[in-house]
Formats: sequence, structure tokens, C-alpha cells
Amino acid sequence: MNKKSRNICPESIAVLSLLLSLLLFNIQSAAVTSGRLVYSNGTTATLSYDTATGTYVDTSLSNPNIYVEICADLGTDLIGNFTSLYYRSGDIYIDIGLVPANITSVNASNCTIVDVDTSVYKSFYPGIVSIGISHSPSMSSPIFIDLNETTGLLSGSYKYTDASNTTNTIIRLAKVYYTEPNEILTDKPYLIVSLWNASGFINSTLINRTADAVFPLTSYTIVKVNNLTAGIYVPPSGCLTDADCAADAQCIGGVCVPKSHPEPEPTKLSVSVDTSGYVGDPVKFTVTNDRAERGASVKIYRVEGGFAVLVDSGTTDEDGVYVADPTALDKEGEYFARASKSGNYYHSDDTYFTLQKRSLSLSVQQEAYIRTALVASVYDTESGRSIEGATAKLYAPSGSVADTCTTNADGGCAFSTTATRIPGRYVLTASKQFYNDAAASLTILLYPLDVDYPSSVYARQPFDIKATSFGRPVQGVIIRMNNQPQKTTDSEGKAGDYVFKEPGEYSFTATKDDYVPFSGKISVSYPPLIPVYPNETYSKETFILSVTSPDKDCISNVSVDIGGLKFTTNAFGETQVRVEVPNNYTVVLSKEGCEEYRGVREIPERPPEAPYEKPIIVEKPPKSGAELLSEEIGLGTLVKSGCEGFYIEGIPLILCDLMWVVVFLFAGSAAYLGKDNLRKVLYFFVPLITALATIPLLGVFVGAILLSTAYRAWAAERSKMRALKEEAEKIQKQVAEGKSVEEALKEGLNKDKTQGATGINSAGKNDKESQGTKSNTESQGATGTSNTQSQSSQSPPPAGQNSKNGNNKGNQ
Repeated sequence: MNKKSRNICPESIAVLSLLLSLLLFNIQSAAVTSGRLVYSNGTTATLSYDTATGTYVDTSLSNPNIYVEICADLGTDLIGNFTSLYYRSGDIYIDIGLVPANITSVNASNCTIVDVDTSVYKSFYPGIVSIGISHSPSMSSPIFIDLNETTGLLSGSYKYTDASNTTNTIIRLAKVYYTEPNEILTDKPYLIVSLWNASGFINSTLINRTADAVFPLTSYTIVKVNNLTAGIYVPPSGCLTDADCAADAQCIGGVCVPKSHPEPEPTKLSVSVDTSGYVGDPVKFTVTNDRAERGASVKIYRVEGGFAVLVDSGTTDEDGVYVADPTALDKEGEYFARASKSGNYYHSDDTYFTLQKRSLSLSVQQEAYIRTALVASVYDTESGRSIEGATAKLYAPSGSVADTCTTNADGGCAFSTTATRIPGRYVLTASKQFYNDAAASLTILLYPLDVDYPSSVYARQPFDIKATSFGRPVQGVIIRMNNQPQKTTDSEGKAGDYVFKEPGEYSFTATKDDYVPFSGKISVSYPPLIPVYPNETYSKETFILSVTSPDKDCISNVSVDIGGLKFTTNAFGETQVRVEVPNNYTVVLSKEGCEEYRGVREIPERPPEAPYEKPIIVEKPPKSGAELLSEEIGLGTLVKSGCEGFYIEGIPLILCDLMWVVVFLFAGSAAYLGKDNLRKVLYFFVPLITALATIPLLGVFVGAILLSTAYRAWAAERSKMRALKEEAEKIQKQVAEGKSVEEALKEGLNKDKTQGATGINSAGKNDKESQGTKSNTESQGATGTSNTQSQSSQSPPPAGQNSKNGNNKGNQ
């Protein structure tokens, strides 16, 4: 809360109010609210002066550059008008500006700040200026805003001589210099002297610096020079206040008048103000005189342009309180309150306070796409509280109002989609009573249009154009392409079946309302002809030349020119070529409607074949007879270990291996113990086999089969091994006698085939007659095995014999 106490004469306030009314009347339709001199940063230009001795002399004459600030209710009341500075008193005024300044713009507060030339002011005498406003650049019929010591003081120099208690007052001007002896001279009158008395303004006069001015005074008079109070003349019988009169007299109109009857000492009132400092909030005034004063009159004034304007008044209640109407105190600025009461009361001193508006903040997205329903959010800048009932206006790029909405309890409101139907820069404003307006800008954009098309195609090759936006197909896009009919994209965003017959560069455009237009170019060329040669091409040899192309219609009937030799491709794009002379040949492929190929192909003479080189044979050491027999009969493939070659479904692999172990143990025991002792062997192994095969019940049956098979296989194998041993010894003996290994093997194999058949029949017959089972079984095994093994075994030659034949045979 800002409080100050000042004394302003009620009569002066009345006079000032009258002058303000006249001023506002002369302004006609221009509702100018205030004016002041400011620096370039917008702060009030405050220039001090000295009147302590009644003499003011300032030889420095240094005034900083100043600007004029003028505010109005509407910016249109100012734009286009002209302004200048004046000394003014009553109906007399002097234009002290060099060139009137043209008002071309206003800010958001409906104020304008214009630069005024102060260079000529250095020759002026001090004073309080007025701002003149006119529709004409010649400043005809100006209206005025009278400033005060705070808002419109200019420095200068003059000398005032006070002839106190005489009938005359002399105003004498001092000469002013830049530097001695260069006196500043001008051709204008520089001073306006005005006289005032207790009732108000008397008159004003222009004086020239070339001579002293003498003013006769007869009564109480206030002398002002250029609106600055120079002095007060009080005649011997006059008075300024009751203190200048005797105890039984009072000062009325500058004259002491006897009191008609003694009156009690008046009681002085006091007024206090309670305010938050913000426009629109309640402002409470309390009037007291050692107690609350009921029925006191409270008047509230707003200070405007040096004048006090009455904006509200009321009477205090039983608590001495009056609450002002918030709508009356609806502007920012300085106010003061004065309390009075009929009867024996002095009015109160003026109590000053200042009100300011709260600020609105506006939130809206910075960018949006066309026909978007914009949502604005308005809130109090300081507290962040949502503002209900604020008016939001959306201005189109043309400056016209596109839409208006009023905020709800959440401080938000939405504009229609038609308000943003034009792309460009928009301005959004928010306003509410007792708040400063807020503004924000945003950009409305067209939707992006992405077009997928081939940058280059071959003639006669069909293609499509597809339009999307944000990855989604756009239907209804108009495609315009030279030499092609206009097409429109379908629901998939496609416009298809474009075919160009001739090469060239084709331009196209893609357009749709609310989308950014798109343009592109497509390069069309004939399909190329591409030759394909064999890996090797030689002169004097016929080879096949093939022609390929992206267009299958280009490969047949192609004219092939190889060094002047002419050929033509068949329906498959092939032709037979033969040249007689090795050379680098220019190859040209051509066909109407296809791109010609031109290149160089080297066709050399076939190089001579390299001479034959006899391979080097490396001799290997001779193999032994056992190795030869093993290779001949395949001895290493007869026995397979574990379950490699035999497996029963459902038996785990480890049990299968264990069963094989048991089977081999049983077969070996049975062979050596004979048939009489086989029962004892069975007594031992059957429980073991049964236990192993119990896991799957099928194992019992399979185990019996395996035992029988294992026994017979083992017995036969043993007989074969013995026969093989005997056969090997016979072959070694024959080789020692001089026969070759091949001859010995052939002779032995032929004999074994005959003996093997006889031996098997004989062994079967003897088995029935003989009681010795073991002997007959071994004989059969030996005879049967010999026939098989002797086919693949060879014996090495005896030691010391020439091994060349064996080595050669082995190498072969």
C-alpha cells in the first residue's frame, strides 16, 4: 500500500477540474488520458530546479534528449495526429517545438512514445510544458495536456525580483551563454507570466527578454513564470492564512476579516486506506477523529496529467468505513482520498495510494494444422489461477476477428474449426475487466503432402503415383501431368497406370485443399540394350551373342554391328557371331524404341595349348599278405560294436550295450563248455539277462533271440578265422614257390568255391552221425569261412624277392 499526505487547496482543485473539463471538451472525440516527458527507456524525465532564493540561474542549460509519451483510451484516437511542446497559461501559449512529430503507432497499452528535438530548448527559460495535439501538421487548433513539475519540467534561466510589500513586481531576464561571449539569441518571446489569487487564475502575459517586465500588484497574488511559482505577493493589509490575521479575524480572499463570533477550534479528520494495490479488489477507507466518524464524506480522485479527477465518493457507515466501487477505480495509476464533514471539522489531509492491474497469461499451441479446433487457456500470471469469464479473440492473418470465445471455470475455451481455415500467422488476445490484456501468436499450417513416385522410368513401362500424409493415404489428390490426362488418387492414395511412350522430362503437380502443393519431375528414357558375351570369344570361332533389356520387346530383331559385320537377334535375343581377324571391335546394338548400345569388345586369337607333362608316380611300399586278405574279404566290417548296427525300439541305449556284453559273455562260455555244460551256463546268465530286459517286458523275448543268434554267429566266425589262417599259409607257400599273388589268390578262390560247397554238405551229414559236437561245428565254421575270406586277402612276397611287380600292381 502506497500512502502519501499532501495538501491541495480545494479551490485549486475546483479550478483544475474546470480546466480539465475544458481541455477534454476541446479534445473532441480523442479520449486522451495522460501525457508526460520520458527518457528513451520509458521512465519519467525528472529535471530539478532551484527556487530557494527566488532566483534561478542555470548557465549550463543541459537538458538530456527527451521523448513525449501520450496515452488514450483507444489507439485510433492518436494514430495520424501530430504533437509538439508548448508553454501555456490560460489562453496564451507558445509553440517551443522545432518540427511537430507525427504519431504513427501505439503500443498494447494504447500509448505512443515519440522523439522530440530538444536542441532549441537550451535557449529557453525554465518552466512546465504542455503537450499539444492536432490533426494538422501546422498544429492548428491544438488540444493540450498540461504537465506538472514531475512530468513536464524543462531547465533554463531567468531572474525574478520580488518587490515585497510594494505595489510592483519586476521580472528580469538574465542573458544566457553557451561560452562567453557567445550569447544565445532567439526571436521568440520566452516567458509567460500568470497571476493567481485565492479565488484562482487572474490573467497571463507574454514578456520579452529584451527588457524588464513590471507587474503592479494590489492584493494577495501568486506569481507564476512558465507555470513555475516564482513568488507570492502579500500586501500589508493582506493575508495568506488565518495566522496572518489577528486572533479575532480570519483570512478571507487575502484580506483579514473580523470574526462575527468566536467559534470552537475545528476538529481535523483523518482518512486511511486499506487496499491490496490491485485494480478490481475492494478498497476500504476509514475516517477517524480519535474515534470512527459516521456520516463523513469521502471523495476519491485519480491523478491524470497533473489534474485531480473525481472518480468516486460516498459516506462512511457507523464504523467510519466507506468501501469504494471497484468499477470506479478501474484504471492503473495514482489516487488520493480526502474526507470532510459538515460542522466544525477540518477536512483530512490527502492520502495517496497506487493501483495496478493484474496480468493475464495466455497459453495456446504455437503451431497447428488448418481447420484445427484451437483451445486457449487463460490464467492469472502471478497466482496461476484459471480465469473464468475472460474474452479470447482470434485474429486471422488479415487482421479481422476470426472467432471469439469466453473461458469456462477451468480458464479454457475452444474456437471453431472454421476459424483456422486459412493458413498463416494468427494473433490471440485475452481480456478481462481489471486485468491487463494478454496476447500470443501462433502459426496455422497446411497439412504436408508426401508423394511417392519414380524419378526415372523407361518408355512403355507403367507406374503409379501415391500420395500420403503422415504415413496415411490421401484420397482426392489431383495429379496434373503434361501430356497425360488429369487423375485423382483413390482410397489408397494411388493414381496409376501412367505410361510414357516417348523419352523426355515430364513435370507434374499434386494438389488438394488444405494440403501443401507438391511438384515433381519424372525422367523417361528408352529401355537400354545390354550385350551378354560368352566367357571366351576368339576370332575364327563362332560364338553366341545375347541381348538383354528391361523391356522384353527390345531383345528380338536387334541390329548388331560388330566392326561393320551385321547380325540380327532372333526372338530370344540371340545371334551367332564370327569374326576372322583378332581385333578390338566396336559393337553397336540398335532397335527403334530402345536405347542404342555402343561399346568395344576385344576378340583375340585363341592362345596355343600348353605342352603335356608326364605325371610323376610315387612308389608305395608293398602290402603284407594279411593286409591283402583283409582288403579282399572285408574283414574289418564283419563285427559292429555295441548298438551301432542293432537297436531295439524302446530299450535305452545303455541297457542295449549291457545286453550285448552279457550276450557275448554267454556265447563265449557256451562255446568253450560245450553242449553238456550249456545248462549250467544258462542257469547263470538267464537271470542276468532277464533282470536287464525287465524294464521293458519286451526285452525277455528279444534277449532269447539275441542269445541264439550270438552263439551261431560266434561259432561260424571262429571256423572262418581258422580257414582264413590255413588259406593264408597256402598263399604264402605258393608265392614262395614263384607264383604271383594274383595267381595264388585266383587259384585259391576257385578251389574254395568247390570245396566250400562240398564241405558244407559233409559237415551237415557228419553232425547227425557224430557224437562230438564241438569238432563238427569247428569244421563247418572253418570250411564256410574260407570261401568268403579268401576273396579279399593277399599275402606279401617272401623276404628278399623283387617287389617291383607288387608295387606296380599296387599303384595301378
